[in-house]
Amino acid sequence: METLNNLIQLKEVSINFNPLKMSKFASATPEITEEILLAHEFDAKKLKLAGYTAKQLKEVSFDSMELRTAGFTPLQLRVAGFTPSEMRYAGYPVKEMVDAGFSNRRLMLGGYSASEMRDALDLSLEQLTEAGFQVAHLRSLGFMPVELRGAGFSASDLKPFFTPGGKRIYYMILFSSHFFI
Repeated sequence: METLNNLIQLKEVSINFNPLKMSKFASATPEITEEILLAHEFDAKKLKLAGYTAKQLKEVSFDSMELRTAGFTPLQLRVAGFTPSEMRYAGYPVKEMVDAGFSNRRLMLGGYSASEMRDALDLSLEQLTEAGFQVAHLRSLGFMPVELRGAGFSASDLKPFFTPGGKRIYYMILFSSHFFI
């Protein structure tokens, strides 16, 4: 409890943890660094309880996993400037990331898989394609060549993935009466 009281006192005197901004306080108070915070057991959860934001904690090198453990939401981390990749590292699920305002495209670029996104959001082939997933990702989900062709992939896009027994499958896709090239 003493640690929490010390944190509240720090907050009340408006000391910013960023050492670059501490120069105006240099004569009045000692410099507060990440090392000092950690040495005094100021973890992210205690700092959150004392009123510090995810952005303030990010500035002193707390990572997304520490902030998630402290109870910060995906929206709070997004506002603080964390990327989908950093938040994926912390274990935030796809659904929570979408609720925080991230687009399917940003989640794909952040490392969320086609499988994770399809399962969590019930995305269609077209939505997965719009997010930026390529033939290899979509084929691993079980989509058939005809479906992929219908989603806008060219026969050339499909050729490397559907010719295990020769060129027969490729030519079937290329000259299918369902699709015009």
